[in-house]
Amino acid sequence: MLIKSLACLTVLFALGTATASAHVTAHAPDGPPEKGGHGTVVLRVPNEEMSSTTRFEVTLSPAFGITTARTRPVPGWDAAVRRGDGGVVTSVVWTARSDSGIPGGNEHYEDFGLTLGPLPADADHVLVPATQFLSDGSSVRWDDQPGRPAPVVALAEPSGHGHHATLATGADVPWAAVVGLLAVGLLLAVSGFVLLRRKGIS
Repeated sequence: MLIKSLACLTVLFALGTATASAHVTAHAPDGPPEKGGHGTVVLRVPNEEMSSTTRFEVTLSPAFGITTARTRPVPGWDAAVRRGDGGVVTSVVWTARSDSGIPGGNEHYEDFGLTLGPLPADADHVLVPATQFLSDGSSVRWDDQPGRPAPVVALAEPSGHGHHATLATGADVPWAAVVGLLAVGLLLAVSGFVLLRRKGIS
């Protein structure tokens, strides 16, 4: 009886692990994007259904105020950026071409990359609800339903550098080098004056 119970627990644990690993996830390959800046996000989309995934859509809240969205090309897929009022990005959609898509079963996935910005300056993370559309007409929503968490992107505090150019201030100028150059210039001028006087005398 004990052996049967342990076997059942092992099977349940394995199934739970497989389900968790099949979630749509988001990660930042270059590290957490900075608040108020731009960052690259990669969404990994596994297929755990028998039908293939033919379309994938992520939704961005207009409250984020994101106006830039650039997609990384994915072979066999076409990407489209949708915007709302003021050019704010509201969603990004990838559609598989004919004979493409993520095959059915639980052994395949696809990565969809995009660069977004400016990201919220007053948030610690950004939720990216997503929907998988399948070839049989059904869909799977990843929007924090039970067992279907929305992908989340953590944001880092601004480093103060970002894309701003660094300008030299008075404290950064090597004054010793400047003084040295002035001294050399003055010495050359005096030497030239002396040579000219000698030629004039001779």
